Amino acid sequence: MTKTRHVYVSMIRGINVGGHKRLKMDALRELYGTLDLEHAATYVQSGNVSFLSSVEDAGQIEANIEQAIDQSFGYSVSVMVRTPAELDVIISGNPFPAECEEDPSRTFVLFLGGQPNIDVAGLAAPKGAPERFVAGTRAIYLHCPNGAGNSKVPGNFFEKGLGVRTTARNWRTVLALRALASKTAKAEGEG
Repeated sequence: MTKTRHVYVSMIRGINVGGHKRLKMDALRELYGTLDLEHAATYVQSGNVSFLSSVEDAGQIEANIEQAIDQSFGYSVSVMVRTPAELDVIISGNPFPAECEEDPSRTFVLFLGGQPNIDVAGLAAPKGAPERFVAGTRAIYLHCPNGAGNSKVPGNFFEKGLGVRTTARNWRTVLALRALASKTAKAEGEG
């Protein structure tokens, strides 16, 4: 009997950023193989991986990856796992389509690692900040008109305010991850 395998995308927070927690993508793909996460394919050097798994519980997959990275490389990291269908919901729900068309590097999706303690609408951006944000499904859309490097919203603003871990990807990366998931599905013959 053949196991049903599902396509997932994982996003690892904080590796290869500013020279910290360096992790080569070939070593990461190899690690995924030891966890029976098959056809692992990476996108850029920041821990974005598409793969197949017979495990249906994304939370269990997240925990397994986090534990394996800690044991193998000594890095405590957060991992967010999403299905292609969940990425489709995020993509179709984008409240900033014109901004993404103009410059996709200035719009971000913050993937949430749990249920927020408060409603996102209860958060107020720092006074004078031009950034706008909107709640999505297990995500927050953030538009930084002056770019992320010039943002007035601190990096830990959402984690502190909502009480959940997050990891951010720019719009271009979100679209690339969805395309990578499609490629993984085709490699499996799922179409």
